[in-house]
Amino acid sequence: MDRIELMRAFVRVVETGSLSRASKELRTTQPTVSKWMARLEGSVGAKLLQRNTRGIRLTESGETYFDEARRILADLDTLESSVRRSRTGVSGRLRLNFPLGLGAAHLAPIALEFQELHPGLCLDIVLTDRVVDLVQDGVDLAVRIGGVFNPAVVARALGAYTYAIVATPKYLAKHGRPRTVGELASHNFLSYGYDPVERYQTPRGPEAFRVKTDLEVHDHFTLRSALLAGRGIGRSARWLVEEDLRAGRLEEVLPGSAPPPFPAHAVYLPARPQPEKVKLLLAHLADRVTRIPGWVRAS
Repeated sequence: MDRIELMRAFVRVVETGSLSRASKELRTTQPTVSKWMARLEGSVGAKLLQRNTRGIRLTESGETYFDEARRILADLDTLESSVRRSRTGVSGRLRLNFPLGLGAAHLAPIALEFQELHPGLCLDIVLTDRVVDLVQDGVDLAVRIGGVFNPAVVARALGAYTYAIVATPKYLAKHGRPRTVGELASHNFLSYGYDPVERYQTPRGPEAFRVKTDLEVHDHFTLRSALLAGRGIGRSARWLVEEDLRAGRLEEVLPGSAPPPFPAHAVYLPARPQPEKVKLLLAHLADRVTRIPGWVRAS
């Protein structure tokens, strides 16, 4: 095993925090990874890792080596990508993480379109509403909804999606069409997640009402199914129901009254220089998300 591969193994051990987890990612055994670390320490002439019952920690020399190793490997990956790109275009592997609903409906197709532009690229797309650890999960780029408060990652604003209050024509004919936000309190109200109080921006200013509902929904597609089934009036992201509104399956009520747009960010680990494939995907994503129904551009 050459020095570079030992360095890559060392970085994964540190990033995962465990010899056993690193061995699974490297598709080998824990004793083998332990031997690699001993060989690396022998080659640099310094103790890099302290092992105990709770896992591993870096020595002072290990911290220095880890920082420089990450930089060297990033530079090497960039160099190799540049050489390959000069022959075949962007290539290699990109592991992406998108929120489940928005990802399935819009972000994954955008990523697949990017792959069509760069056939040498291998994509690994994971859809989950769980906030993943970019390091431990080996994610190159994730899209997160809402604020990003982790100082260890870079967050680029992609814009925000807007909401609409909708119901089926049959439901409105049977239960009446609300004329004010306050009247929503008398209807069975459906939304993604559950908040006992809905707060909206309206043409008259901020307004709120207490929610009455017989159904708590925790994924967007179930929400859409319940709305189309006429189970109530609901607040939905426009990207989920825009086609239903155009087709007349749903109708918008109280236009101009909704919560503020909900922001989305692309997040990734800091690297100098940033891998070319991540930079190109970021640019592609920032351009294509503006085509999502009800999307508001980043300021």
